[in-house]
Amino acid sequence: MFIAEKMIGNPIYHADTGNRVGSLKDIYLDANLHLITGLYVGSEGVLNRAPMFIPRSAIRVMGEDSILVTSSPETDDFPETWIRRDRLSGREIETNGGTKIGRVGDVVLDSHAHVAGFTLDWSFVNGPLAERGAFGRTAVIDTGENSEHMTIDLDHAERQDLAVESHLFQTDEVITSANGSKDERETSETQTGPKPLVYLRDEEGTKSPAIPDEMQPA
Repeated sequence: MFIAEKMIGNPIYHADTGNRVGSLKDIYLDANLHLITGLYVGSEGVLNRAPMFIPRSAIRVMGEDSILVTSSPETDDFPETWIRRDRLSGREIETNGGTKIGRVGDVVLDSHAHVAGFTLDWSFVNGPLAERGAFGRTAVIDTGENSEHMTIDLDHAERQDLAVESHLFQTDEVITSANGSKDERETSETQTGPKPLVYLRDEEGTKSPAIPDEMQPA
């Protein structure tokens, strides 16, 4: 698991030639916010600037420090249904009853470049969700593409178990259980082996996969 922001600025190389084809400016997601659909590497043109992108089908490896692709950036036939990550930042989050929860901060991705959840940039409520600072994709009822207000099932979101590293959210690592109890731990640099940045576990206890070797922090 990793936060999308950690990848922004990473160099993009062609897997066959080794040539650098650009750097990651942002990512594109599908309309339902389930997975990465492409990479945004900038735009070209003077008046009608067209986005330069690399489709998901051409992505071979998305590492922590670099990205390998099998095609150069293109501008033709850009899918209008794709959503850039920066359009989500600041989107208000509310319950089905209209209670404001907070605002979207960033996207949490799993090792297969699927959307596992979202971080909170601002919270209007107290409780487990505010303390964790993130919630799983399965808690989302409406992504807010039409209303610009993301709707979530608050009870579902608060029942999700998360463990968040302190260096991501400027707080001690917190593991919150389904009953709301907390076990706070200090993050130690002497711990053996790298740890995933974020763990998400659904109500059935199925834990998300850890980031693969090529995405592990140095």
